[in-house]
Amino acid sequence: MTLYSVTYSVDEDHTLAWLTYLKEIHNPLIMSTGLLVSCAVFRILFEVQNGAVSYNCQYHFAKREDYDTYREKYNLKHKYTMLKQFKGKFNDFNALLEEI
Repeated sequence: MTLYSVTYSVDEDHTLAWLTYLKEIHNPLIMSTGLLVSCAVFRILFEVQNGAVSYNCQYHFAKREDYDTYREKYNLKHKYTMLKQFKGKFNDFNALLEEI
């Protein structure tokens, strides 16, 4: 199992709109590629007081090759779509993990 983890820090004033977009548009778009096993969204409970709310999205791929295909064919397009909607309203940090 390969896990693509994306942690987002979202401006407090845009949290509701961003979360709605993530759950109703962004994640279904990613799942529609057929390359993922599942995805989940978590709110990070331990937060830094910086006027933002943090979330972690976990995208599960059955194998590394599926992630590589996603990255090559879809990742930039999906990221750009979110940036168009919320430019300057969030920051993100990505990690790729392999189950052992």
